[in-house]
Amino acid sequence: MINQEFLRQRLYNQHIMAHSLTQPDDLVAWMGVVQAQDYPAAKWGIGLRLPDNQATDIEEAISKRKIVRTWALRGTLHILTAADIRWVLALVCRTVIARHTLYDRRYGLDDTTFEQSHALLANVLQGGKQLTRKELAAIFEQNKISTKGLRFTFLLYRAALEGVICFGPMRGKQQTFTLLDEWVPPFPVKDREDALAELSRRFFASHGPATIKDFAWWSGLTASDSREAVELIKGKLVTEKDGDLTYWRSLDQEQPEANESIPNVQLVPDFDEYLVGYTDRLALFHPRIDRKVDLSFGLLGPTILIDGRIAGTWKRTFEKKTVVINCQPYYPLNSSEREYVEAAANRFASFLRLPGVVKIEA
Repeated sequence: MINQEFLRQRLYNQHIMAHSLTQPDDLVAWMGVVQAQDYPAAKWGIGLRLPDNQATDIEEAISKRKIVRTWALRGTLHILTAADIRWVLALVCRTVIARHTLYDRRYGLDDTTFEQSHALLANVLQGGKQLTRKELAAIFEQNKISTKGLRFTFLLYRAALEGVICFGPMRGKQQTFTLLDEWVPPFPVKDREDALAELSRRFFASHGPATIKDFAWWSGLTASDSREAVELIKGKLVTEKDGDLTYWRSLDQEQPEANESIPNVQLVPDFDEYLVGYTDRLALFHPRIDRKVDLSFGLLGPTILIDGRIAGTWKRTFEKKTVVINCQPYYPLNSSEREYVEAAANRFASFLRLPGVVKIEA
């Protein structure tokens, strides 16, 4: 069970408890990156930290090229700022690619194939074109580059990691791809040490208190690179102990004010940074949960948080121009908790600009 004060600090640092930023690109820059494996969830992951924003504001930030979605840390889809995307990719891509070698071999992907793929993408997307996955797959087949199985995904994945392509704006419900160098203007580059220091600085500022192991997991860097990164900014960090573990946080971190009479209740999306950014998620479960409850879905699925602890799951469905939000607590809520869960659900509906129907299981 992690220290409750540490959870309060994390909520505060992740802008879940307090909100001082107003623009999506400022929030993404503060977080370092935002997990974006599920695009609608990623938008809400940003939106819940920016109370005055709606889904359309996040989409506008993408269309205006302030934030960009691509494969980055751990080879997983993330949203980054335009200013950060190139130096982050330069820092992490070699490690990610090295870990993917066995999958590449399994699908017959070698350096020659990747070079052909990159050249084809550069040719067909030049001039600001934005093509869907289906359109690009057809072009690859026409040029005798097989897209069977996961092969095409891995070709796009490598091209994104090496800075050839990134995700463009949505076309209806279809995601598009475009050339990174045409989509995002050039920004100053960072050398390796500066990049290591900056990535770790942002992680511990936005995710702290956290362990070096948490940073290694989140960044996808090796254990030795992660220790080096922390060493580079050690003078800007402080440590705190919780049991046998050492947690790090920013030296100049503001301390949140505790208000025990008002529960902090949030509906966070699947793969939210609050959950996925740490290695020990089981420690986040509320002590009131019955041990017989199946907790597997609550680890990375849409989650009800009460005072920083996992207290249940939720899901949304659309019915006749409304969004129905079904909340399933893992334990009976008191009247105050139910009231705040309902308020959090209605805030999500407002983010979507839809009337909300909230259902909370007893």
